Amino acid sequence: MAGSLDSEDTPLRSVTNRCGCIVVSVAYRLAPENPYPAAPDDAFAATKWVAEHAMELGGDARRIAVGGDGAGGNLAAVVTLMARDRSGPRLIYQVLIYPDVSAIMLGSRYLSSDPIVTPDARIATLGAYLPMLANQEDPYVSPISAKSLKDLPPSLLITDQDDPAWDEGGAYAKSLQQVHVPVMLSVYPNMIHGFFQMAGALDAGKKCIDEVGAALTEAFKSAPISPSVPPAPH
Repeated sequence: MAGSLDSEDTPLRSVTNRCGCIVVSVAYRLAPENPYPAAPDDAFAATKWVAEHAMELGGDARRIAVGGDGAGGNLAAVVTLMARDRSGPRLIYQVLIYPDVSAIMLGSRYLSSDPIVTPDARIATLGAYLPMLANQEDPYVSPISAKSLKDLPPSLLITDQDDPAWDEGGAYAKSLQQVHVPVMLSVYPNMIHGFFQMAGALDAGKKCIDEVGAALTEAFKSAPISPSVPPAPH
């Protein structure tokens, strides 16, 4: 419902600088003007476009990762499911930062004292994002409801112990582990929802960007490199 290329620019440039990768930021359509499935459709279309035009960007179609925070974490998780279900593009990694992976309000949604995403705000957001008759357990709405999480890319899941999405994020990491998808679960203490975008004020925000950069660097290093592709610019 909110956010823009400009609002995400600083942390994404920081990630780019940490790992020397190309970052493509997606200006997907926002609710309530464009409710579900506009956002995941746009995110998946952008991912396919990047894979098809990787060489034009100076990138490598065999080394593509997706990521996002909050609602963006939901879209990243949904894109990995879509890519698996629709036979590509192949993704090698996903970064999910305090992701919204369930439209069903779990315990931490009610118990958290986080000032950013209150229970009332969450309910209002879902009401604006989802059409009235939408199935909240559709895996492209709630990735945690997917019948299977097999064959998804390795994951870094970052959250904070007081986050409203803590229960669903922790459960999603556990579900991935149960089907042998490699997962690193990183839990930050005493943080608030949105700290990834607060590196200018919070040391935890800087640490989070460093962690994402290191994880992506390792993921890209471990993946096969197309011999005809020049190194990504730093």
